[in-house]
Amino acid sequence: LVEVAHRVYLAQNSLVSGLSQLARLIPVLHCELCNEVHIGYVGHEIQTCTGPRSGSSLLGAQCMFGEGEGLHMWSTSQNAFIFMT
Repeated sequence: LVEVAHRVYLAQNSLVSGLSQLARLIPVLHCELCNEVHIGYVGHEIQTCTGPRSGSSLLGAQCMFGEGEGLHMWSTSQNAFIFMT
């Protein structure tokens, strides 16, 4: 079991290292209102934000009515923020 734990630990370090290298080439965006992450140059406009200040309705359901409700507020992220939280 100890050997398996060591291999898992090394694999996790390898994964985080590879993702960090990838994130240097492709922007990582995060929503300032919820915990969603988007990988790419422009965040999507799908109204799925369920953060407390997003304007979405209660219970995390997306509101079908009203301008801008449930929209994400995308911001650039640092690698440590994404991979360490």
